[in-house]
Amino acid sequence: QKLESGLRDTISKKYEQHARDVSIHKEDMAQRKRDAAHIKALESQLRNLKRQHTKDQKEITKLKTEVSMAVTTYDDLTGFILGHGGLGRITIFDDGWHEQHKDAAHLLWGFRSYGETKQYVSDLFVDVKPISVGIKVPRSGDSAATLELAQLSPFEKCLLARLFFRRELPQGFIALIFGRHRTHIGRILREWAPRWGKAGEQLSNIDVTEEFLDAEEPARSQQVGVRKVVNVDGTDIKVDEKRSDLTANRATYGAKNNNHSARSLTWSSAGGLTFEHTPLFGARASEKSLYQFWGSLGKQCAPLEEWKDAAVGVSNFAKCLRLELPTDDALDYHDIEELVDMTTVLSRIAGGVGDDVLVTARPGDVARMAGVSAESVRAGRDDRDDSGSVDSSRRVTVGDIDEWFKKLCAMKSASQATGKVPPLLSSETLKAQNEKALRGGVNSSGLEKLCQLEVHERLHRSYQAKKLKKNALSYYLLISAGWRHAILKWMGSDLAPASVQCPSAHDLPKIWLRLSKVPRAYGMLGDKGFDKTTRFNPCLNRVRTPWLLASIKDYRRSSEMIKQDHETSDTRTIAEADFARYKSEEVLKETVPYWVIAMLPHAHEWGHAWMNLHAPFRKPGPRNSAVSDSYWRS
Repeated sequence: QKLESGLRDTISKKYEQHARDVSIHKEDMAQRKRDAAHIKALESQLRNLKRQHTKDQKEITKLKTEVSMAVTTYDDLTGFILGHGGLGRITIFDDGWHEQHKDAAHLLWGFRSYGETKQYVSDLFVDVKPISVGIKVPRSGDSAATLELAQLSPFEKCLLARLFFRRELPQGFIALIFGRHRTHIGRILREWAPRWGKAGEQLSNIDVTEEFLDAEEPARSQQVGVRKVVNVDGTDIKVDEKRSDLTANRATYGAKNNNHSARSLTWSSAGGLTFEHTPLFGARASEKSLYQFWGSLGKQCAPLEEWKDAAVGVSNFAKCLRLELPTDDALDYHDIEELVDMTTVLSRIAGGVGDDVLVTARPGDVARMAGVSAESVRAGRDDRDDSGSVDSSRRVTVGDIDEWFKKLCAMKSASQATGKVPPLLSSETLKAQNEKALRGGVNSSGLEKLCQLEVHERLHRSYQAKKLKKNALSYYLLISAGWRHAILKWMGSDLAPASVQCPSAHDLPKIWLRLSKVPRAYGMLGDKGFDKTTRFNPCLNRVRTPWLLASIKDYRRSSEMIKQDHETSDTRTIAEADFARYKSEEVLKETVPYWVIAMLPHAHEWGHAWMNLHAPFRKPGPRNSAVSDSYWRS
């Protein structure tokens, strides 16, 4: 029994072990089947991926071929144009073309090179980035597509306006270069001429200090013996007369040149840096009266204390300032638009009306529009009832009679109005415009001053980085760096160096306005027309002029008088030479046509900036200069 019981236990254990082995084997076989099925699915997925990869490779190869063909076509096209083409959008905005034509930038825009042109534009206009003209090249095989040029960029519009001032080309000629209509060129000039004018004002109406004038004094002044002086001089620009307005006609006629002119005064340092000038006035105003008016503001400072953190929250768009003219409010077309019901006006025009067609378009102009047939124009013209008659099929009412009476009154008023045109200018208007000109400018608000100083700082960094050639303005920016950085820090500008400490209100430098910026210790040199003008200076700076003799035949000049006149003339010859640079702009030469007079104030401002963007006629003397001779050669 014990043996039997032992055998049974042994057999039972072996059976259980065998059952467990069978179960494990079954599970292993099931797992193998599942793994095999999974491997089979993965192999199928891999095959599908390989097929898709092959298709993608073929598509990539095809696209690469098309791109290479397009690039080759673009390179061949641009290479041919740049090698054989003349003036055009593609050529004048291409670096390679300017490498072949070194003097093109100077002829077109006045700058020494295309690289200098782009650098000045980037520093003057924060919203403009120099780019090349883009060409849209169609894919190969697309027979319906054609080559197209991209829209005019802000950089192109900016230099388009500069081209107009530099060469005074007719708008129709500029339109041929840029492939646009003449009226489109006019709109671009209305947009960018005031911006160039504001840039010119920022570079020419600057705040000079006694420290700078001392450091800038030329060695020639020390040799002649006329020291601590600045120069004042006036210039006239001949303009066409306006026969239809006697008031404006009289205001522009000057007895000095016996011609119709615009007149301004300019104050410059002994080295030739222009730091103050008046806007253009009618030549009827004498130079003495302009001097008296510009000094009538007295000794005043800009409210710099109120401009704390003026840069905080100001966007780059808000810094795109335009030159505001005193005559801007004389005639504003926005005021006219408020008085005109555009729906009524458009309903009276025959044919279709597009967004780019003036409301004054004639039927012939409308007929030439795309998508408008001549028949529709004639039909619209025939359908109009301009006779004022009523339908004979109905009886005349009192309302019809009233309408006839209103039309007769309107016709009579129109005939009377065309008989005598009221003058554009009046004494009240001129007084308001003069006051606006006197108190306006770069020191009229915190935003104006912020934009000017930031332009100065960007230019200063470009000069120091040797991206631009040194000139009279760069020397001023170098000497005034500490003064400028303190104000930028006070205003919260990002261009203020991090190492500069924000000054307290008590330590802020003073910004003197107009003629009060000339230090008390400095005198002025002028021609005979500025005799007895010392009383007009807020600081009573003595104005020294050549001897004014009532009759030179009565007696000879003494040797002392001749010596003094030689000293005065030798020192102030810089002011006369400055105006040669001022009138290097074609638009300021000869007689300005009537249609260009609207652009004249902007060219006037940039002409003064152009004086400062050249090397000084007389460099600072070695005893006063803050730089060595190598500074001017870099």
